[in-house]
Amino acid sequence: MQNEKNRKKLEEALSLKKITKTFLGGKIIANDDITISFFKNEIHSIVGENGSGKSTLMNIIFGLYKQDYGHIYVNGHKTNMYQKGASKKNKIGMVHQHFHLVENFTVLDNVILGQEEIVVNHKTHKKLKTYKTDLKKIRKQIDSFIKENSFKKEFAFYKNIFHLFEETKHKKTKQKNLIFEEKNKRSRIPQKNSGVNKKYLAMSDWIRSRKIEIEDIELVQDRLNLILENNKDPKVKEAIELIKSEDKILNDIYSYNEKLVSRFGVVKRKNVLKRLLYIQDKYHIEIDPFAKISNLSIGQRQMVEILKVLWDDKDIIIFDEPTATLSIIEIEKLLKTINHLKKEGKTIIFISHKLQEVKTISDRISVLRKGVLINTYENTNSLKPTQIGKDMVGRVINLNYPRKKENIGLDTLVVNNLTYRTSSGFKALDNVSFAVREGEIFGIAGIEGNGQEEIIKILTNLRKPYDGLVRYKGQILTDKKGYKWNSKKRRKKMSHVPIDRLKHGLVPNMDLQFNSKISDFDTKFFKKNKLDIFTSKIINEMRVDGAFSHKVQVKNLSGGNQQKFVFGREIYRDHEIIIAGHPTRGLDISAIDNIYKKLIANAKGKTTILYSLEISELVAVCDRMAVMYKGKIISIVDPRKVTMEEISKMMIGEYK
Repeated sequence: MQNEKNRKKLEEALSLKKITKTFLGGKIIANDDITISFFKNEIHSIVGENGSGKSTLMNIIFGLYKQDYGHIYVNGHKTNMYQKGASKKNKIGMVHQHFHLVENFTVLDNVILGQEEIVVNHKTHKKLKTYKTDLKKIRKQIDSFIKENSFKKEFAFYKNIFHLFEETKHKKTKQKNLIFEEKNKRSRIPQKNSGVNKKYLAMSDWIRSRKIEIEDIELVQDRLNLILENNKDPKVKEAIELIKSEDKILNDIYSYNEKLVSRFGVVKRKNVLKRLLYIQDKYHIEIDPFAKISNLSIGQRQMVEILKVLWDDKDIIIFDEPTATLSIIEIEKLLKTINHLKKEGKTIIFISHKLQEVKTISDRISVLRKGVLINTYENTNSLKPTQIGKDMVGRVINLNYPRKKENIGLDTLVVNNLTYRTSSGFKALDNVSFAVREGEIFGIAGIEGNGQEEIIKILTNLRKPYDGLVRYKGQILTDKKGYKWNSKKRRKKMSHVPIDRLKHGLVPNMDLQFNSKISDFDTKFFKKNKLDIFTSKIINEMRVDGAFSHKVQVKNLSGGNQQKFVFGREIYRDHEIIIAGHPTRGLDISAIDNIYKKLIANAKGKTTILYSLEISELVAVCDRMAVMYKGKIISIVDPRKVTMEEISKMMIGEYK
């Protein structure tokens, strides 16, 4: 009762009254009479099974869908969110489940695309007024500090040192960006000529000279830092804190006051870059502004989506499954960023299937099931993740799978000395070797960006190795000269659950029947009765919600149900090898349990490779697991004979 009284005192930022949304003439009820409130300065999580209506509800709030019935209130005012520009006007931002990025554009271009100008309104003016008042206060403190301590010359000296230190940080970033661009240009020169090509050698010399320049900058930074941080004089320490406070307020004022577009509509790239670096620094998001999206990992792309939302000041921010593709370290950073936003007074709506994550970060938790709001909980110590999970799926599920060792046979797929270099020349895989046995599930673990994706892409012909080779049952599958299997042989032998389902696994604008055959162009799949049977099997066995007809377009399914469909297609088609990348991405615990039971049942007599960032799932499912760090395999372990702490240490290179 006390909690309810406290909630009533909080200011309501957003309120939904009796929201109902249906699709396909009422055949699919996505949201059914939902009434829910979101308060200022809180993190409110929404959980539910795949297809329970979470993303639909968020799309209604953001204005991408229009509700059939019901009303939306923002700050107590009835609002039509489906109107053009309503989300911008009401300062609502959304980090989408599926990325909305232009692959050939840089991070900077993607962030500012469509929102080049900052919206100036009464709230922005109010913030600017507050910052200017704070600036006057801090400058009064500085004046009184100088007078009291007779510290005028000394203060000016430390202020110069601080500004020099900040300047060196920007110089270092600039040099790194120049090196990155030059490496990209150099990578386009054919590798066979790289040893003798004069242009290639000249580029390499230029890159080395820039690296020496960075080392010189770092040396200057170290010396400046010694002056700033290691001085034990309390007067100096107080002066430096005052200088830092003044600088922060000046940056805040700059971020709202500086013009980003000229009066002729031309983007001022220097000012835009400065604002992006300011936002990255404020929210601790490390990413190269000039990197192309096509060169980024899925986790890094997720951070770009978050930067897009943070570009302009938002009062309400929706995170639609933002951690589905992030590594453990990236998740920790994101949760810190979300808490930081909450402290700034934002309203955060957070969607996730990871109940422990939800329990850690939320103030309140609402559960949806089949479009209906089941319950809203205060996140007290007495609330257990198992209770939330039971509300979601109607039963308690434990991911625990005992395996039979007698099912495991001899080595089938053997990887020897595999090396891969990225377009910038970075060695993403460094002399990797391992063997997978018939009947076992072989896991690949590690923090994202340590070479796991490159292994999966080389095995599935999405990348060509720089060196090394892969054999399957004694025959070469791929080597540095290229992939040896033709497309027909690959279709017969290998199933592949891709890391990115929309990029490599589905055609969203086509129906389920078409998508069920895109891994196989064998004539048997063009016989309608067999294709119908196969499509029905996928839908029924994988419990694909919303697939009431084979003619339903894939884009009309929720992200989780799309993932279930892709997995079902690959597991039920004929194959000897199955390679699964993030197979449980965006799935609820019931669907995860169903997928792993099917993967284990399928493993007998097959070669199975599983890549996931969910280490607890790999430990529960795999017979053996390769742990990767910086492009190398640190160790191949039996997950039941090592602790999670030991695996974590291997993943960050600290295990001896």
